[in-house]
Amino acid sequence: PKASIITPHHGEMRRLLHIEKEKITQPELIEQAKQYASDKELILVLKGAPTFIFDSHGTAYINLKGAPGM
Repeated sequence: PKASIITPHHGEMRRLLHIEKEKITQPELIEQAKQYASDKELILVLKGAPTFIFDSHGTAYINLKGAPGM
């Protein structure tokens, strides 16, 4: 639903987008995650190191803290 918060890691995001791992680069995945958040009007937290947070208005936040194992 609109205004939801979803928290996929990179593999889950590729599945949401129906894209095979070999068919997309990390920068492309990040850009498509941003577009997904905008299209679906939700907040998307793309977990990883770093973690990217996208809102429905196209704003991106980057959390540089933490570690890949978190």
